[in-house]
Amino acid sequence: MKVLLLNHFFRCGQSVHVEMLAKALAKRGYEVSVYFNNNFKYLKALTDTIEAFRIHIATLAEAGVTVLGSLPKPSQDTIIHAHSALTWRKGLELARESGCPFAITIHGKGLEGYLDVMQEADLVLSVAEVFASPYKSHVDKIVVLGNAVELDVHKPRKKNNNKTIVAYLGRYADSKHDGLVALSHAIKELRQEHHVEARIIGNIPRGIFGNVSYIRLMGWQTDRAKWLGDSDIVIGTGMAIREGMAAGNAGYVMGKYIDGIVEPDLLAPIPEFTGRESKIIPSSLVIYNDFSPLLKNREMLRQLQYRSYKFAKDHFDFEKFMEKIVELYESSFGHRKRTC
Repeated sequence: MKVLLLNHFFRCGQSVHVEMLAKALAKRGYEVSVYFNNNFKYLKALTDTIEAFRIHIATLAEAGVTVLGSLPKPSQDTIIHAHSALTWRKGLELARESGCPFAITIHGKGLEGYLDVMQEADLVLSVAEVFASPYKSHVDKIVVLGNAVELDVHKPRKKNNNKTIVAYLGRYADSKHDGLVALSHAIKELRQEHHVEARIIGNIPRGIFGNVSYIRLMGWQTDRAKWLGDSDIVIGTGMAIREGMAAGNAGYVMGKYIDGIVEPDLLAPIPEFTGRESKIIPSSLVIYNDFSPLLKNREMLRQLQYRSYKFAKDHFDFEKFMEKIVELYESSFGHRKRTC
């Protein structure tokens, strides 16, 4: 079986998802190709983004994945799997022309304009129930298969008992600005009582955190595992929380809103770390009050870290995710709505 993955490159969890999927399929012996529909003239003007894209391409090539410059007509034993909604219509058109099975993955909200594509796809996946639910009354079946983590890559390392390391991981958006400002103030206030340091990973504007020795602005990092393994609390949404938990961090969900400390014992098997559920407006006081009990009681923090790691090990295993993906791919050939 051959797999053609379609995507639009953004520096976000969606691109991480596609890269992991492509590499894992190639490792299992599948012939994998990836096509990106970005405007490369525009992309080249974004210095940081184009560099991240080059690294992305190199990583795929090293794994034996073919990166295409144009869309081919796939052979009969190919499944076309489109990720970014910006590629869905191209994927559907290609599937109509070739008769090959067509899959899509829903990675976010606001895709009502693509209902016709969902209805014609042979396989509709979603990384979260919250992303799938608006469309379930219109689409025959949507398989919710949450994002997973490479547990052999993201794993705990020895934690520092003399200080607490907080790691924020995420892509900047205006909706996150107030939360980041609140985090900066909260860390300053927490340092009056505790030895706290922070790592800020992502394209976060420098002006938000200022120039202080205890907050390290690291930009984008391709090796996130290196910085999460010895940190104590991971802050962010989605994949950031998953990877952090796998590396033995307590999770703190913050996006547009503060959803707060992740309590593993209360999570659903496929949790949704959206940072939009609680409607709690970010403030330094909320963050300070959430963090203080854990910083005062290191044993409580260590127990939460262990439960978080255990949950990740039980529910975020990428190998199990891949077993399900391959099963769904193979079954899509028998249920396709077009013929080769």
